[in-house]
Amino acid sequence: MRCFCLILAGLISLGCASAATDAAVGYKLGFTSAAARQRFGVETPVWGRLRATMQVQPDGEISAARFSRVFVEAEVAFTMGRRLDVPLEDPADLLAYVETVHPALELPDWRFPAGVEPGVAAILADGVGAHRFVLGPGRDPREVALEKAAVILERDGEVMGRGRTSDALGSPWRALLWLSHVLLEEGRALEPGEVVLTGALGPVQALAPESAAGRYRARVEGLGSVAVTITTVP
Repeated sequence: MRCFCLILAGLISLGCASAATDAAVGYKLGFTSAAARQRFGVETPVWGRLRATMQVQPDGEISAARFSRVFVEAEVAFTMGRRLDVPLEDPADLLAYVETVHPALELPDWRFPAGVEPGVAAILADGVGAHRFVLGPGRDPREVALEKAAVILERDGEVMGRGRTSDALGSPWRALLWLSHVLLEEGRALEPGEVVLTGALGPVQALAPESAAGRYRARVEGLGSVAVTITTVP
């Protein structure tokens, strides 16, 4: 019996360690652009959870073999500084709750059979494609103008796509405000340290894993840049 209890305790410990390693660390938004909402026939954005194991360090590497299909998005991200558990009406009021703002790359995955156009319910069940993300250097949000900043996504130094921060519900701040309202309606709150990816800025780049290798960089005017390398499939 003592041996069984020790084994059980070990399994519980491993399970807790695994859960802690892959703890929820924030949220990602989808359908924040008018074009995406029109394509999927929805009126509002959606959100999925970010996990600790999804974060890749700036200038790091990730194998394309980890994807079913590779998507690359330039985004703006926020890191929360205070718990946001009250309804706010003005995006400017969010400044009191946000610690830093970052240029970001999101690398979602499309875990559906080739040629299948999933519905919104399937996309939600798949976590809105949450798979990998990269945060650039954090800045004081009071020092950065995010309303209509230009955004460029590059691959190996060549421009892949252009957008503006206004592509995300008018501004990343409005996207964050939308999420805070939805979470409050569900009895949740944004917590200190949580990351929020506010949605693709410019066209989403979709690539087959075997042709996705390269160095990708997102540049956000007045905010900075962040890069990651996708390596070839073995």
